[in-house]
Amino acid sequence: MSVSTLKEVAEKANVSLATVSYVMNGKGDISDQTKERVLAAAEEVGYKSAARARKYGGEKENIMGIVTSNFRGPFFSQLLTSVEEAAIANGCHLMAYSTATGSSEQLLKHVFKTHRPSGLIVMAYNISDDILLKYSARDFPIVTIDRSVDGEHLWSVTMDNERGAYDAVKYLVSCGHREIAFMGGSFMAYETQARYMGYCSALKEAGIDVASQLYCQGGHTESGGYSTAKILIAQKRMPSALFCANDEMALGVMLACREAGIRIPEDLSLIGFDNIETAKYVEPTLTTVRQPVDEVGGMALQTLIMAIHGNNPVKHMRIPTELVIRKSVKSISD
Repeated sequence: MSVSTLKEVAEKANVSLATVSYVMNGKGDISDQTKERVLAAAEEVGYKSAARARKYGGEKENIMGIVTSNFRGPFFSQLLTSVEEAAIANGCHLMAYSTATGSSEQLLKHVFKTHRPSGLIVMAYNISDDILLKYSARDFPIVTIDRSVDGEHLWSVTMDNERGAYDAVKYLVSCGHREIAFMGGSFMAYETQARYMGYCSALKEAGIDVASQLYCQGGHTESGGYSTAKILIAQKRMPSALFCANDEMALGVMLACREAGIRIPEDLSLIGFDNIETAKYVEPTLTTVRQPVDEVGGMALQTLIMAIHGNNPVKHMRIPTELVIRKSVKSISD
């Protein structure tokens, strides 16, 4: 609640600002009559959490919030499910929000001032570090997934994206490939940046000039990977190997290649990232980088609970990835 709204409630209820604060936070020795007057005034000026305060006697609900860029795709779905399962196991309720429909700051402002969960998990690349720093507070801790932001009331759980990409590209190099393209999503996404860094590190270590390799974008979606692959095929620019920054784009590439008569792995070696469920059922099965999604969701929720209770959790947790070798890469070594 902003100071101006507090003042409006105080004036409406004819009490002090401190009294309003005590009622909304369930503190202080306030009479029932005064509480009712303050809650009625709060509802009248549009403070939406007043109904919650009335219902729960001013005590804070055990509600956690989670913000994501969107709800599409198997990876986000699996991650949301893992957080939800961890929340249920810990007796928490989960409220989910998406930044896909508008301003990320307006969304966070809305969450902060109205629903105001006990804390927030953020896995949205389009919320800036400055916004996270602005809204995180002792009574509103924030845990980020797949990015680290330094702040007193900010924590993070990240996968080792750079190492995962490095391992994938190093494997392609070990199979004799020297022409290895990179397909990423939005470069605003922190995981895209980290995976590209890992890709570059593996190429440089192998003495391959990064500038000579093809960089393209597939929007982190299957349709984006498909469309970009169609363009590369039409331009006859398909390399001998392609590293996709997620599995969805790799699946789109597979479809475009199948339609064009390009065989995987005979004509194109392909690696994805995430190890979504579909990766082990396509033909050929997709070599990819496994992220322990269930572990990440659970750790993020536990970190948030510890932060809410002032238990000083580890600031930045990094979880290792694993290369899963299947059938989509061909060795061309002599």
